[in-house]
Amino acid sequence: MKKLLFISLLFTAISCTKNDEDSFKYSLGKNVIGKWDISNSAKKSNSCTIYSIVFSRTDYTINYNNGQLKGVYTVDSETQITLLNVGLISNISVSDSNISFDISIDNCSKSVSGLKDIKYIDGECSTFLECNDDKYFYFEYEEGYIDFKAFKFNNDPTGDLWEQFRVTYDNCYEYSSFTDNGNDATRELIENEIDYIVYKRTYIKGDFMGQSYYIKMSIEPDGSLYTTTSELGANLVDGDFGTAQYYQDYLPASDEDTKTFEELVLGTYTICP
Repeated sequence: MKKLLFISLLFTAISCTKNDEDSFKYSLGKNVIGKWDISNSAKKSNSCTIYSIVFSRTDYTINYNNGQLKGVYTVDSETQITLLNVGLISNISVSDSNISFDISIDNCSKSVSGLKDIKYIDGECSTFLECNDDKYFYFEYEEGYIDFKAFKFNNDPTGDLWEQFRVTYDNCYEYSSFTDNGNDATRELIENEIDYIVYKRTYIKGDFMGQSYYIKMSIEPDGSLYTTTSELGANLVDGDFGTAQYYQDYLPASDEDTKTFEELVLGTYTICP
Protein backbone atom coordinates (compact mmCIF):
# COMPACT_ATOMS: atom_id res chain seq x y z
CA MET A 1 0.00 0.00 0.00
CA LYS A 2 2.81 2.42 0.93
CA LYS A 3 4.60 1.56 -2.31
CA LEU A 4 1.50 2.33 -4.40
CA LEU A 5 1.03 5.62 -2.58
CA PHE A 6 4.67 6.58 -3.19
CA ILE A 7 4.37 5.76 -6.91
CA SER A 8 1.16 7.82 -7.16
CA LEU A 9 2.73 10.84 -5.47
CA LEU A 10 5.84 10.52 -7.63
CA PHE A 11 3.73 10.38 -10.81
CA THR A 12 1.80 13.49 -9.74
CA ALA A 13 5.05 15.36 -8.99
CA ILE A 14 6.51 14.37 -12.36
CA SER A 15 3.32 15.43 -14.19
CA CYS A 16 3.24 18.82 -12.44
CA THR A 17 6.92 19.37 -13.16
CA LYS A 18 6.42 18.51 -16.83
CA ASN A 19 3.45 20.86 -17.15
CA ASP A 20 5.49 23.61 -15.48
CA GLU A 21 8.43 23.05 -17.82
CA ASP A 22 6.14 23.00 -20.88
CA SER A 23 4.47 26.26 -19.82
CA PHE A 24 7.77 28.12 -19.63
CA LYS A 25 9.05 26.63 -22.87
CA TYR A 26 7.30 29.58 -24.50
CA SER A 27 7.38 33.24 -23.43
CA LEU A 28 3.56 33.16 -23.33
CA GLY A 29 3.85 30.92 -20.26
CA LYS A 30 5.37 33.84 -18.33
CA ASN A 31 3.49 36.70 -19.95
CA VAL A 32 0.04 35.25 -19.31
CA ILE A 33 0.43 34.82 -15.54
CA GLY A 34 -1.87 37.04 -13.49
CA LYS A 35 -5.51 38.10 -13.38
CA TRP A 36 -7.09 39.49 -16.52
CA ASP A 37 -10.34 41.46 -16.37
CA ILE A 38 -12.40 41.07 -19.52
CA SER A 39 -13.53 44.38 -21.00
CA ASN A 40 -17.18 45.37 -20.73
CA SER A 41 -17.78 45.45 -24.48
CA ALA A 42 -16.60 41.85 -24.79
CA LYS A 43 -19.02 40.69 -22.12
CA LYS A 44 -22.14 41.45 -24.12
CA SER A 45 -22.98 38.13 -25.70
CA ASN A 46 -26.04 35.92 -25.89
CA SER A 47 -23.95 32.79 -25.45
CA CYS A 48 -21.97 33.56 -22.28
CA THR A 49 -20.43 36.28 -20.14
CA ILE A 50 -16.79 36.03 -19.06
CA TYR A 51 -15.80 38.33 -16.18
CA SER A 52 -12.13 37.46 -15.66
CA ILE A 53 -9.52 34.75 -16.02
CA VAL A 54 -6.59 34.01 -13.69
CA PHE A 55 -3.41 32.13 -14.61
CA SER A 56 -0.85 30.88 -12.11
CA ARG A 57 2.19 28.83 -13.18
CA THR A 58 0.14 25.72 -14.04
CA ASP A 59 -3.45 26.41 -12.86
CA TYR A 60 -6.24 28.63 -14.15
CA THR A 61 -9.54 30.03 -12.89
CA ILE A 62 -12.21 31.29 -15.28
CA ASN A 63 -14.98 33.42 -13.79
CA TYR A 64 -18.04 33.51 -16.02
CA ASN A 65 -21.84 33.50 -15.85
CA ASN A 66 -21.97 29.78 -15.05
CA GLY A 67 -19.68 30.19 -12.04
CA GLN A 68 -16.01 29.27 -11.82
CA LEU A 69 -13.93 26.83 -13.85
CA LYS A 70 -10.67 25.72 -12.25
CA GLY A 71 -8.07 23.33 -13.57
CA VAL A 72 -4.65 22.79 -15.11
CA TYR A 73 -3.47 24.24 -18.39
CA THR A 74 -0.59 23.71 -20.81
CA VAL A 75 1.00 26.23 -23.14
CA ASP A 76 1.04 24.70 -26.63
CA SER A 77 2.66 27.59 -28.49
CA GLU A 78 3.15 31.34 -28.32
CA THR A 79 -0.53 31.83 -29.17
CA GLN A 80 -2.39 28.82 -27.74
CA ILE A 81 -3.23 27.32 -24.35
CA THR A 82 -5.06 24.06 -23.68
CA LEU A 83 -7.36 23.90 -20.65
CA LEU A 84 -7.04 20.21 -19.89
CA ASN A 85 -10.35 18.34 -20.38
CA VAL A 86 -12.21 21.65 -20.62
CA GLY A 87 -11.39 23.65 -23.72
CA LEU A 88 -8.98 25.81 -25.68
CA ILE A 89 -7.71 29.39 -25.71
CA SER A 90 -6.22 30.40 -29.05
CA ASN A 91 -5.06 33.44 -31.04
CA ILE A 92 -3.63 34.84 -27.80
CA SER A 93 -1.96 38.23 -27.94
CA VAL A 94 -0.35 39.76 -24.85
CA SER A 95 1.08 43.27 -25.00
CA ASP A 96 2.07 45.01 -21.77
CA SER A 97 -1.15 45.01 -19.71
CA ASN A 98 -3.48 44.07 -22.56
CA ILE A 99 -4.67 40.67 -23.69
CA SER A 100 -6.95 39.32 -26.41
CA PHE A 101 -7.84 35.75 -27.33
CA ASP A 102 -10.47 33.32 -28.61
CA ILE A 103 -11.89 30.97 -26.00
CA SER A 104 -13.95 27.81 -26.30
CA ILE A 105 -15.27 26.25 -23.08
CA ASP A 106 -18.46 24.64 -21.83
CA ASN A 107 -20.80 25.74 -24.65
CA CYS A 108 -19.12 29.14 -24.69
CA SER A 109 -17.09 30.26 -27.70
CA LYS A 110 -16.16 33.91 -28.24
CA SER A 111 -13.40 36.43 -28.83
CA VAL A 112 -12.51 38.63 -25.86
CA SER A 113 -10.05 41.28 -24.75
CA GLY A 114 -9.11 42.68 -21.39
CA LEU A 115 -6.67 44.36 -19.03
CA LYS A 116 -4.34 42.97 -16.39
CA ASP A 117 -5.31 43.53 -12.76
CA ILE A 118 -1.96 44.73 -11.42
CA LYS A 119 -3.26 44.77 -7.82
CA TYR A 120 -4.21 41.08 -7.81
CA ILE A 121 -2.17 38.81 -5.51
CA ASP A 122 -1.74 35.22 -6.64
CA GLY A 123 -3.81 32.76 -4.62
CA GLU A 124 -6.36 35.28 -3.34
CA CYS A 125 -10.07 35.31 -4.26
CA SER A 126 -10.72 36.71 -7.72
CA THR A 127 -14.39 37.82 -7.72
CA PHE A 128 -16.75 39.75 -5.47
CA LEU A 129 -18.94 36.69 -4.91
CA GLU A 130 -15.99 34.48 -4.04
CA CYS A 131 -14.50 37.06 -1.65
CA ASN A 132 -17.83 37.62 0.13
CA ASP A 133 -19.23 34.10 0.04
CA ASP A 134 -21.58 33.42 2.98
CA LYS A 135 -21.13 36.92 4.46
CA TYR A 136 -23.95 39.04 5.89
CA PHE A 137 -24.26 42.81 5.56
CA TYR A 138 -26.80 44.74 7.68
CA PHE A 139 -28.69 47.93 6.98
CA GLU A 140 -28.56 50.46 9.82
CA TYR A 141 -31.46 52.95 9.90
CA GLU A 142 -30.12 54.94 12.86
CA GLU A 143 -26.71 54.96 14.47
CA GLY A 144 -26.52 52.16 17.00
CA TYR A 145 -29.77 50.55 15.84
CA ILE A 146 -29.52 47.73 13.32
CA ASP A 147 -32.82 46.87 11.71
CA PHE A 148 -33.33 43.27 10.66
CA LYS A 149 -32.56 43.73 7.00
CA ALA A 150 -29.55 42.04 5.47
CA PHE A 151 -27.85 40.71 2.37
CA LYS A 152 -26.10 37.35 2.35
CA PHE A 153 -23.89 36.52 -0.64
CA ASN A 154 -23.36 33.05 -2.12
CA ASN A 155 -20.67 31.99 -4.56
CA ASP A 156 -22.94 29.35 -6.03
CA PRO A 157 -22.93 29.07 -9.83
CA THR A 158 -26.17 27.05 -9.92
CA GLY A 159 -28.13 28.89 -7.21
CA ASP A 160 -28.79 32.38 -5.93
CA LEU A 161 -25.87 34.79 -5.99
CA TRP A 162 -27.34 36.72 -3.08
CA GLU A 163 -30.24 36.50 -0.68
CA GLN A 164 -32.04 39.33 1.09
CA PHE A 165 -33.98 39.11 4.36
CA ARG A 166 -36.18 41.77 5.98
CA VAL A 167 -38.44 41.60 9.02
CA THR A 168 -41.77 43.42 8.53
CA TYR A 169 -44.26 44.99 10.90
CA ASP A 170 -46.34 41.81 10.55
CA ASN A 171 -43.71 39.89 12.55
CA CYS A 172 -42.60 37.79 9.62
CA TYR A 173 -39.63 38.13 7.29
CA GLU A 174 -39.61 38.75 3.57
CA TYR A 175 -37.11 36.90 1.42
CA SER A 176 -35.85 37.63 -2.07
CA SER A 177 -32.95 36.36 -4.12
CA PHE A 178 -30.88 37.23 -7.18
CA THR A 179 -33.02 35.04 -9.42
CA ASP A 180 -36.25 36.53 -8.11
CA ASN A 181 -37.94 38.58 -10.85
CA GLY A 182 -39.65 40.92 -8.39
CA ASN A 183 -41.27 44.15 -9.62
CA ASP A 184 -41.77 42.49 -13.00
CA ALA A 185 -38.08 42.86 -13.93
CA THR A 186 -35.41 40.29 -14.75
CA ARG A 187 -31.93 40.28 -13.20
CA GLU A 188 -28.66 39.67 -15.06
CA LEU A 189 -25.15 39.75 -13.56
CA ILE A 190 -22.95 41.95 -15.76
CA GLU A 191 -19.78 42.58 -13.71
CA ASN A 192 -18.19 40.36 -11.04
CA GLU A 193 -14.93 42.05 -10.04
CA ILE A 194 -13.06 41.58 -6.74
CA ASP A 195 -14.54 44.61 -4.97
CA TYR A 196 -17.87 45.08 -6.75
CA ILE A 197 -20.64 43.50 -8.82
CA VAL A 198 -23.07 45.12 -11.25
CA TYR A 199 -26.33 43.60 -12.31
CA LYS A 200 -28.97 44.79 -14.78
CA ARG A 201 -32.71 44.79 -14.26
CA THR A 202 -34.98 44.83 -17.31
CA TYR A 203 -38.72 45.36 -17.06
CA ILE A 204 -40.77 42.61 -18.68
CA LYS A 205 -44.20 44.15 -17.94
CA GLY A 206 -45.84 47.52 -17.42
CA ASP A 207 -45.19 51.01 -18.73
CA PHE A 208 -41.39 50.56 -18.70
CA MET A 209 -41.33 47.17 -20.44
CA GLY A 210 -38.02 46.62 -22.24
CA GLN A 211 -36.21 49.40 -20.39
CA SER A 212 -33.31 48.66 -18.04
CA TYR A 213 -31.33 50.07 -15.14
CA TYR A 214 -28.22 48.97 -13.22
CA ILE A 215 -27.45 48.25 -9.56
CA LYS A 216 -23.87 48.27 -8.31
CA MET A 217 -22.78 46.65 -5.03
CA SER A 218 -19.28 47.53 -3.85
CA ILE A 219 -17.14 46.99 -0.77
CA GLU A 220 -15.93 50.27 0.72
CA PRO A 221 -12.54 50.78 2.44
CA ASP A 222 -14.23 50.43 5.85
CA GLY A 223 -15.63 47.02 4.84
CA SER A 224 -19.22 48.16 4.40
CA LEU A 225 -21.42 47.24 1.44
CA TYR A 226 -22.46 50.23 -0.68
CA THR A 227 -25.23 49.89 -3.26
CA THR A 228 -26.12 52.41 -5.96
CA THR A 229 -28.93 52.33 -8.50
CA SER A 230 -28.73 54.01 -11.89
CA GLU A 231 -31.34 56.03 -13.65
CA LEU A 232 -33.60 54.22 -16.09
CA GLY A 233 -31.89 53.81 -19.45
CA ALA A 234 -28.37 54.54 -18.14
CA ASN A 235 -25.32 53.19 -19.97
CA LEU A 236 -22.73 51.04 -18.22
CA VAL A 237 -19.07 51.82 -19.00
CA ASP A 238 -16.28 50.04 -17.10
CA GLY A 239 -18.45 49.38 -14.07
CA ASP A 240 -19.79 52.95 -13.88
CA PHE A 241 -23.17 54.32 -14.96
CA GLY A 242 -22.86 57.97 -13.97
CA THR A 243 -25.21 59.71 -11.55
CA ALA A 244 -26.84 57.38 -9.03
CA GLN A 245 -30.58 57.72 -8.55
CA TYR A 246 -30.57 55.86 -5.23
CA TYR A 247 -27.97 54.55 -2.79
CA GLN A 248 -27.84 52.55 0.44
CA ASP A 249 -25.09 51.52 2.87
CA TYR A 250 -24.90 48.19 4.73
CA LEU A 251 -22.62 47.44 7.67
CA PRO A 252 -20.38 44.36 7.61
CA ALA A 253 -21.59 41.67 10.01
CA SER A 254 -19.27 40.15 12.59
CA ASP A 255 -19.56 36.50 13.58
CA GLU A 256 -21.66 37.56 16.57
CA ASP A 257 -23.96 39.66 14.37
CA THR A 258 -24.41 36.75 11.97
CA LYS A 259 -25.35 34.39 14.80
CA THR A 260 -27.80 36.95 16.21
CA PHE A 261 -29.39 37.45 12.79
CA GLU A 262 -29.86 33.73 12.19
CA GLU A 263 -31.21 33.10 15.69
CA LEU A 264 -33.47 36.14 16.08
CA VAL A 265 -34.76 36.32 12.53
CA LEU A 266 -34.57 33.00 10.71
CA GLY A 267 -34.95 31.06 13.98
CA THR A 268 -37.74 33.21 15.45
CA TYR A 269 -39.89 34.53 12.62
CA THR A 270 -41.62 32.71 9.80
CA ILE A 271 -41.45 33.76 6.19
CA CYS A 272 -44.25 36.13 5.15
CA PRO A 273 -47.07 34.54 3.17
